Amino acid sequence: MIKIFDNFLSQKEKEEIYNFCKSQGYYRGEYDRPECPPTGLISTLTNENIIEKLVKPVNIENKKIERTYINLFLPNEKPYYHVDNHTADYKTCIYYVNTEKVNYMDEGGETFFIDGDFKKGVSFVPGRMILFNATIMHKATPFRNLDRYTIALKFKDDKLKHDQ
Repeated sequence: MIKIFDNFLSQKEKEEIYNFCKSQGYYRGEYDRPECPPTGLISTLTNENIIEKLVKPVNIENKKIERTYINLFLPNEKPYYHVDNHTADYKTCIYYVNTEKVNYMDEGGETFFIDGDFKKGVSFVPGRMILFNATIMHKATPFRNLDRYTIALKFKDDKLKHDQ
């Protein structure tokens, strides 16, 4: 299950979130898998206003958000494939923060998912959010020339409902 949410924030809201993310302090990233070196940079996200705006289109009932943070990948970073959780009732939302007017097709920044023998990518579109089961193997890709910001929301929810 991978759901895509586009056009749920105004341009002003997107810019405010981007400026907020650029102003935060970051520390060395996480280990995608125990045998891999850490990648990227992260910053804990505690801004309730931003979190509230991002969970709204997903329409989460009985949610238990366990972690919210900002990922920062520098150009040409080399992330690894990983899962966010091994339990089926955990979900991840990733919000694409950057708002620059560039050709994202050539710039990169996709999120790739493993589906059997195939890799499927979700293109980086400013203001896009993707929701997926945390058990799906995935990885981020960096931009060619820009810092890549995303916000990750990780939660447990047995009763997830989506607006269609």
